[in-house]
Amino acid sequence: MSKSRQSRAAAALDRGLLMTQEHSRKAHRIIRKLSEACDKLPSSLFITGVNGRGEHPTFGGGFGNVYRASYDNKPVALKVMRHFSQGSELRDILLKLSREALVWKELHHPHILTFIAIDQDSFPSTLGMVSPWMGHGTVLNYLNVHGRSSVDKLLFEMAQGIQYLHSRNIVHGDLREGYNMPLD
Repeated sequence: MSKSRQSRAAAALDRGLLMTQEHSRKAHRIIRKLSEACDKLPSSLFITGVNGRGEHPTFGGGFGNVYRASYDNKPVALKVMRHFSQGSELRDILLKLSREALVWKELHHPHILTFIAIDQDSFPSTLGMVSPWMGHGTVLNYLNVHGRSSVDKLLFEMAQGIQYLHSRNIVHGDLREGYNMPLD
């Protein structure tokens, strides 16, 4: 398939032009499998122009660090995988990032952080996943600053997001003490 045809097909998927949700899920599953088999990600997942990255990470997750940067004159989070290995272990780490990006791109819910794209320029040896910057930080940061009066509302919203993931047969895998739950 030519590159322009691939781009049009990816754009059609992104705009939800497929007839049913089931067709969409099957198409995305095929894209994930093709991506894994070819060791390539669709070009529609990549962006250029992420800049203003801080030298030190703002947060650390289960397998990566999060840096504040900017894209299109807006603050963004740049999640970069930590890796200290080479060869097949590095390939497995990049495969994990690729899977996460392909799955995350499909998710659309008010209580799930939006996936923007992948940046391959900010860190020469790895890829970074770009999402909107959440100004209040994590749930725990928010509660420490603003008190616990909204804890029920926040828990309900988090449960809705997790329920959405589970309805799509997705397990988050890195929920721990509110550190990986950013708030705008």
